[in-house]
Parts: sequence; structure tokens; C-alpha cells
Amino acid sequence: QKRSDDIRKSDSLNVLLVTKIIDRYGWLGTNEIGYFGMQTIFMVLQHADLATQEKYLPMIRDAFHNKKLSPFYLALFEDRLSIKKNKYQIYGTQLFFSKQLGRHFFFPIYHPESTVEKRKNIGIDTLVYNDYLRSFNLNWQLEKFLSYSALLFRKNIRHGSQ
Repeated sequence: QKRSDDIRKSDSLNVLLVTKIIDRYGWLGTNEIGYFGMQTIFMVLQHADLATQEKYLPMIRDAFHNKKLSPFYLALFEDRLSIKKNKYQIYGTQLFFSKQLGRHFFFPIYHPESTVEKRKNIGIDTLVYNDYLRSFNLNWQLEKFLSYSALLFRKNIRHGSQ
């Protein structure tokens, strides 16, 4: 319990610091603060509370349109926000781990049959996406997604609750 309290406190402080920086300077891309600096700012927002994410979504989208943020990061952010709002994700970037089945699964995806096309439309590199999934021992196959979704439904496993 103490560890999770420490993490929450640290996350809150990080959000305060990051939002103060981007409120003052706007989105800082890799040209301004390097890859790891930009990634740190992104990850703090990616794991922030819903209200903070909603507030900074327009800035994230502007950063993407101004080529200061990769399409993959935009997809991660938009999918995370959708999941937090109990909606379907668009790009298939958000996963959960089922202890019962001992593996990762995709959160529900809106029109999964067009997911590859949606990722291509915003410029997500297939290799980058596949590497990301490989780190969770997954790959994208529509048929598998549909069959696993049916399995999760039959076993009443929802969003990593079991």
C-alpha cells in the first residue's frame, strides 16, 4: 500500500511540474528537449488523470500536426483517453493483462476490421507498432482479436479485472 501511495504522490508531482512547463512553453518536441525529454513529458501526460488528459488533448493533437509528436504517440494518447472514458479504442494500442488467462489482451477496439487502415491513415509505421506489440508477446491479427474477444466475453473477463 505504501508503495502505491508513493507512486501516486510522485505521479501527482510530475503532472504538476510537466503541466507548468508546457503551459509556459507549449509542447516541447525532440528539437527543443531531445527524445527522452519529449518522451518523459508525454509519458507523464499519458498516465495523468482524465481531466488533465482532456485538457492537453488539443495540445497533443497540435504537436502531432506540427510534426513534434509521432503518430504512434498520438494513437497511444487517444486510445488511453477513450479507454478511461469507457469507450472503444481506435488504433489498438491499449492492452490489459488477464491474471486468469496469464496473458495480455487488447481493450475493445472500435471497428477492429479497419484498425490497420486507421493506423496507416495517421502515419503509424507498421514496424513500430509490431515492435510495441511484441514487447507484450502479441501481434495484430484480426481473426485472433475477434476470437479472443469472444473468449473474454464467455469467461466474463472485462478490462483486466480478472
